[in-house]
Amino acid sequence: MPAGRKRNPADFVQSGNLMYNVNKFVERCREQEDGCIVWVGGKHRQGYGMCGGHYADTGTRFMTTAHRAAVEIKLKRELTRDEYVIHSGCTNNLCVNPEHLSVGDSFERSKLMVERGNSNLAKKMNPPARQPNRKYKWTDEEIRFARMNDTAAIARKMNITKGEAGRMRWECRKGYVWLD
Repeated sequence: MPAGRKRNPADFVQSGNLMYNVNKFVERCREQEDGCIVWVGGKHRQGYGMCGGHYADTGTRFMTTAHRAAVEIKLKRELTRDEYVIHSGCTNNLCVNPEHLSVGDSFERSKLMVERGNSNLAKKMNPPARQPNRKYKWTDEEIRFARMNDTAAIARKMNITKGEAGRMRWECRKGYVWLD
């Protein structure tokens, strides 16, 4: 434990080697009408709540996301690096309600992100709608194909050179913008 800091052991919950001050955690939570428990403490720039704790063996401090801490407190164990906390019951990044959270792997997390449209893959597969009275070089299917495949596959399918296919792929991914 760092010098000069007194910790009341009754305030802490141990989850494996991690210790969380439950009183401070609860102070930073607000219950909502929809069942979410929203984190009102510090936030990460990506919109997730951040919470601190310390390691039981060394006493050094660390920061983690509040929803991960909520699951670790509920399960009373430390999550591994391969375990992800997924907002399965709601889409609020600040929700720390353990009933709205589940533990899964990266495949489950990515699948849910694509379903909700929160990933780059979903944006590549579903480009914005076309505007009337505009001329486009390619159809939606061709654009989706160019965004999802490599240059050689595009060249084979479109019967064009690899250089033209590379330009098409770049244009469809970066330069081809639809207006909303």
